[in-house]
Amino acid sequence: MNKKHILISVALFFSASQDVLPEYQPLLSKNDLAFRVGAGVSGKHVAVNTEVKTVMSGVHDSKQSSVYSQNCRKFQWSPNIELGATIFQKYYLGFSISKHYTNAKNMSMIGYDGASRSFEHDITLKSYTDLFFKLGCKPVENIMLYGLVGHSFANWSHNTQSVLNYEATGVKVVYDSNRMNLKTKGYGFGAGVGYLINKKYSLDFEYVYYVHRPKESDKFRAEIIIPDFSSPLHFESIPLDVQKKVSLSYSTIVVRFSYFFSF
Repeated sequence: MNKKHILISVALFFSASQDVLPEYQPLLSKNDLAFRVGAGVSGKHVAVNTEVKTVMSGVHDSKQSSVYSQNCRKFQWSPNIELGATIFQKYYLGFSISKHYTNAKNMSMIGYDGASRSFEHDITLKSYTDLFFKLGCKPVENIMLYGLVGHSFANWSHNTQSVLNYEATGVKVVYDSNRMNLKTKGYGFGAGVGYLINKKYSLDFEYVYYVHRPKESDKFRAEIIIPDFSSPLHFESIPLDVQKKVSLSYSTIVVRFSYFFSF
């Protein structure tokens, strides 16, 4: 068989195959997949909680620990950018970025040796940035139910001072202090419902909970007073080593208004 006959046979084979093989159909048509990008502004009520565990050591090689919780609340406005796709006009997959300048603060004093000696704890959540995936479903045309999951990057600080209070004179003396300036990555989990208006506007209500891994401080100093049994009515000042572990968590209740461009 010469080359001419081979080429004719191949052409006839492919011609016959086109009649036998089914025509390729794409999984998604243009009507099944719609993209959108938008921006919005959120009003958020932020509730911040820190759990502080202090461990003191130095008296007869013993250790004493205590746990204390601090809480503070703040209302804030935050910008938001979102990119997403609606699949089969029912399911939604999106990605959002938002920046939050919170500056929520709380200061509290906890006594550790009577009224004269205490720890002053000062927490400040300066800001945090959210990178979230959004998974949603539309039970009806203009309502979307969705879940949120992703990372939150927080900029915060925690300051502790061991304080000596002289009640007779009203003088407060800072014995030692420890300040932790932290930038941590945490996780956020939440859920929400959105009301769509003319396919361009969205009014959303959300609840999100955030948690960060505990952070441990360097050692700092405190002191306690114990009786000196060798001399009546005299007391001895004993220095202590103190170390703290701080756990940060916060939650938000969100109302957001957004405008979207579809393409």
